Amino acid sequence: MTAQTPQTQQTPPIPEGRAWKALGALSVGLFLTLLDQSLVAVALPRIREELGASLNQAVWVSAIYLLTFAVPLLITGRLGDRFGQRNVYLAGMAVFTIAALACAFAPTIEMLILARAFQGLGGSLLNPQPLSIIHRIFAHHRRGAATGIWSAVASSAGLFGPVIGGLLVGMIGWQAVFLVYVPLGFVSLIMVALYVPKLPTGASRIDYLSGLVSLVAVLAIVVALQQGPELGYGPVVWMVLVFGIAALVLFVWMQTRSSAPLMPLRLFQTHNFTIGAFAVFMLGFTVYSVNLPIMLYLQSAQNMSPETAGLMLVPMGVISVFISPVIGGLTDRLAPGMISRIGFIAMLSTMALFAIFMIS
Repeated sequence: MTAQTPQTQQTPPIPEGRAWKALGALSVGLFLTLLDQSLVAVALPRIREELGASLNQAVWVSAIYLLTFAVPLLITGRLGDRFGQRNVYLAGMAVFTIAALACAFAPTIEMLILARAFQGLGGSLLNPQPLSIIHRIFAHHRRGAATGIWSAVASSAGLFGPVIGGLLVGMIGWQAVFLVYVPLGFVSLIMVALYVPKLPTGASRIDYLSGLVSLVAVLAIVVALQQGPELGYGPVVWMVLVFGIAALVLFVWMQTRSSAPLMPLRLFQTHNFTIGAFAVFMLGFTVYSVNLPIMLYLQSAQNMSPETAGLMLVPMGVISVFISPVIGGLTDRLAPGMISRIGFIAMLSTMALFAIFMIS
């Protein structure tokens, strides 16, 4: 009896055919949340024009989504463990879809920014859940294939986002880039409800107070940096910045005292983890910051149509989709870190060329 226990634990809770359908349903959510930045970036120049927004307000349309998407991830991943990944995913997709509908009908730039904040929160709720589900519904020897499909879907968002965004904005209007989320969101809700099983949940404690402090810290710092140029870096801006830094220090101190820290600081004692975390931070910083200035430059400075501007970003997506499987195989054969160093060198060189071309 004892000898059969490990095998029993490794048996997937659903048949493999249903597991692949569940993967397809979950991939819709991943595609939508990653599609957002490239899709909305194409629409921002038109949004700025039609809603009479300043450049700073247009940037907030993108920035607030990333803020409410990224910061709650410390908590939303654990919410899946506590209340069930399927339930949290469905709640997140519902919030994401309703907020997208509100974005499409926002009458002012302020209302659009508010709706985008809720859309980011919905994305934060649903995004951490699928990978955990994948590892629990697939047999061990099928997880690699499932994860490969998951990665391909993630890469394809960069390919399709600019093209879809350019066509929608050029042919219909900026509202269409948000309306396209609605039918896809409903499809994902129905498919996840049908094919993703209810999995056992844990009872780990969640430090909500630490999560709130981290949100306040990041929000204050981002607001100070974002509004600083527009407000002339007056005393209020510096007070907000200092407050944010103080809240960040408080958050770190709370992690040293918590019995269930959101960010276990002992992880950073591992050299590889620290370097990896820093590398991922810098990668995200670069990838998520490049679409907006490129779209503003192409449409505002070079007077390109949204369709043409969107096509300019297609090569990045194409290369990513086709080279990802090759790179994945090379990482198993080459020295650790070599692929990452090559990638970062290529990325930094490209960013420098972007800056040179835009300035000239």
